[in-house]
Amino acid sequence: DRELERQLPHFGGFDSIISLSDTHLQIKSKLPELKTLNRFGGITRASWVAGHVSRGELVNFLSSMVTSDAEIGRDIGLSCVSGMNGRELTRIGLDLKKQLKKLHKFIRIVLPNTETMLSTVVVQKQIMNKGGVEFVLSKIGTEWMIARTVWVHQFDDWTAREFGKPDVDAKRGLLPQKLARMMINLTGLDLNEHTTIIDPFCGSGVVLQEARELGCQFLGSDIDELAVSATKNNLGLSRNDDRVRVADARMVQYPSIETQKVAIVCEPWLGPVWNSRPSPVELDQTIREISKLYIASLTHWKTFLPMGAPVVMVFPVIFGQSVFQKTVDNIVRLKYSSSTSPIRYEREHQMVTRDIVVLS
Repeated sequence: DRELERQLPHFGGFDSIISLSDTHLQIKSKLPELKTLNRFGGITRASWVAGHVSRGELVNFLSSMVTSDAEIGRDIGLSCVSGMNGRELTRIGLDLKKQLKKLHKFIRIVLPNTETMLSTVVVQKQIMNKGGVEFVLSKIGTEWMIARTVWVHQFDDWTAREFGKPDVDAKRGLLPQKLARMMINLTGLDLNEHTTIIDPFCGSGVVLQEARELGCQFLGSDIDELAVSATKNNLGLSRNDDRVRVADARMVQYPSIETQKVAIVCEPWLGPVWNSRPSPVELDQTIREISKLYIASLTHWKTFLPMGAPVVMVFPVIFGQSVFQKTVDNIVRLKYSSSTSPIRYEREHQMVTRDIVVLS
């Protein structure tokens, strides 16, 4: 929701955002075109609200939607955000199929294999690419909201950028492309050719790649010469292109920035790769080293960033120990502020997870 909140004002604004669950939002917005949603990293599908009905009217309403649109194919997907388990969703699907059969409309119902939401891949490949449609149900109070999916994210494009880079090394970091896109959107800047995104810990260039995809100018650096070479290779830049250079983030100097629309977006060093849980002494020493690096970098960035320019960066959470929480007092002393709490990005069984922090 924060990614949406930070960017929607640049597309005509929005009236409200309503949380339907931990993963689904309802928005009332003046978003002009569906393709605009391709600019977001954290959105996987979008549906427009078709109506609100009682539980007993669900099948009739769905049936009327299918029969009133001659362009809908035979593949009908059903998902549910809240208020219904998998068995109940299956019953709705069977009742819908039976009712449409009586009307001489023969369909194939596509249901989730687990839980109650179809995957984005299934919605795109098995339904929408075949001319079908997905309906998403959600219980709100005593009524049921029915939405029709009209857009899904282009996962083939994301996969190609994620795994199609010519120069990738796990030792230089594995920042996911979608997360990099989300972080750039979290700057809140209007992202276009008049905006400059800076990554002083560029690694293999994921942030800079996504900045370029969004039409932004970019500058990057890394203390590791091999990382800079990889970034230039992945971006197709010449060896002499000084937009990406070898430099320490604590003292880097970039070419003159000709715009006030500038932000730093980065994932710094997150510490060593752990094969097992470190001792309390090792963990404490690592956190102190990371904190020292981050504070020194943030101090230096103040010397060239315009006042109020956003900094969106990853802070590691190492075996439950939050580096941001241990450095927040020093960050405040540097006169950085944050209007929101960190955004936790984690996957199951990770020993080191990420807190995405937005500073200005």
